Amino acid sequence: ACDGFFFPLQNLPERGDADDMCRALCPSAEAAAYSMPLDGDISQAVSQRGQPYAKLPNALRYTQGVDRSCSCRKPGQSWTE
Repeated sequence: ACDGFFFPLQNLPERGDADDMCRALCPSAEAAAYSMPLDGDISQAVSQRGQPYAKLPNALRYTQGVDRSCSCRKPGQSWTE
């Protein structure tokens, strides 16, 4: 949600939900899952609560530049950690 970056989740956990998986993959940033139709694009994505991705204040913000404060990693943490 911070920079509007998105990536596909191919396999969801058996327990929990997609939002939980997003938070687990990116624990140091606000994250939420959005789904879209097969062969659709991000403009058609909606949250589990029905909110369109396109209505997010930061939708596609990452395409305009890098915001170093938006990271899945904590400051100073390496990707291996």
